Amino acid sequence: MGDPRRQDARMTDGIVSRRIGIAVALLGVAAVGVTAMLLSPWLGPGSLALLFILPVMIAAARGGLVAGLVAAGGGAVAFNFFVIEPRFTLRIADPDNVATTLVLLLVAGAVSQLAGRLRAAREAAEALAADQRRLAMLERAMTDAGDQGAALALLIDAVTTAFAVDAAALGEPDIAVAAPLDRAAGEWALANGEPAGRGSGVIDSADRLYWPVVAGGERVALIALSRVDGTPPVPAGRRSLIRGMIAAAAQTIGRLRLAEQQAAIREERRRSELGAALLSSVGHDLRTPLTVILGEGRALAGGGTIVAEAQRLARRIDNLLGMARVEGGAVAVAIEPVDLTDAVASVLDDAAGMLAGRDVTVTIAPDAPLVQADPGLLHHVLLNLIDNAAKFSGGPIAIVVEGAVLTVSDAGPGIPAGHEDDVFTRFRRFAGSDRDGGSGLGLAIVRAFSQAFGARVTAANRPGGGAIFTVGFRIA
Repeated sequence: MGDPRRQDARMTDGIVSRRIGIAVALLGVAAVGVTAMLLSPWLGPGSLALLFILPVMIAAARGGLVAGLVAAGGGAVAFNFFVIEPRFTLRIADPDNVATTLVLLLVAGAVSQLAGRLRAAREAAEALAADQRRLAMLERAMTDAGDQGAALALLIDAVTTAFAVDAAALGEPDIAVAAPLDRAAGEWALANGEPAGRGSGVIDSADRLYWPVVAGGERVALIALSRVDGTPPVPAGRRSLIRGMIAAAAQTIGRLRLAEQQAAIREERRRSELGAALLSSVGHDLRTPLTVILGEGRALAGGGTIVAEAQRLARRIDNLLGMARVEGGAVAVAIEPVDLTDAVASVLDDAAGMLAGRDVTVTIAPDAPLVQADPGLLHHVLLNLIDNAAKFSGGPIAIVVEGAVLTVSDAGPGIPAGHEDDVFTRFRRFAGSDRDGGSGLGLAIVRAFSQAFGARVTAANRPGGGAIFTVGFRIA
């Protein structure tokens, strides 16, 4: 929190400086007056008048314009008292000396103003240099901030020290419980990304000044500043300092957030690579014993059930290996003209076991064109679409080819509204829908392999119930 005693101390220092300047002015004028009186036998009034410019310059430089004007006025009086005849009175006998005194007063006043302005300019330059040092120190300190909280704490400490104010970092919940005017100022600042409240020109009647911290286009915090005496917390001439301080904090917070995002991306990539390696390893390890089981099942009388289940497991393993290839970017594509009639027939032959006893209708337009596809990947796509329809629907399955578009529809429960695209996300399943149960890989493989050979696959609900999956091909 800010210490109001610091502001009082600065005001006291200014008063003391002016008082010292006035004292210097009076003592200097007295000393020059005595000196002028001693030199009067050898120097004329015009020359002696120049001596009185010296205390004016010294007083103005030490105590500012007020001290300089005191020295100018005192010098004119002392010049009249010590130098102009009759001496030791304030009367002027010679009219020429009246002009000399007036010229001295005017010159001394002008010198006082010039010296005061130079002093003010020097003080302003020193204040600017001090603010730049404060900003540089804050920027250096920000490099050690480990999180957003630490960056905001450094900002609050720097603002409190630089402006001698009470300061705090607020969030939207803090604004919600503030007084009406302060709540309005805080909400305006957050909404517009600009300061509002006391001394800002926007909702000036608020007790505090609210300044947003914007990082990456997001309002991450709100800095609230106030003074005990109710004066504006940030003078207009020092707005650049607080803007620089808040910009330094915002840049640091943005850097920290970017680092967190990059770390999350690296971790996600590591997990994906690990998952792909695991899928590939498991798939390859299962394929050899599964081949043996298939061979033995075909050799056994009445081994149809064994063969059917082994084939179902083989499809799961193919999906595992396919996903591993997708994740590893190792999907090899050999695009060539493909007859969808042949492709559908080949898939139905391989899926005969799972479709035994099912009502499957196939409608292929006589003028269906050849399409561009990878035959092996297309086989996996169609097999997974038919497997999905058979798994989640006990009713009929319809396969239709018209033009360069193939659809597979079923009479199952369909897809939850609004999640038609989510069904293609790996490991994503929806209770009571076409994705309830299963491994959650089949439709992800469909989307990935279709994209690999340039096809587009979508999912939707049929008006009469069930789901329909559409694959749009490029004509060969």
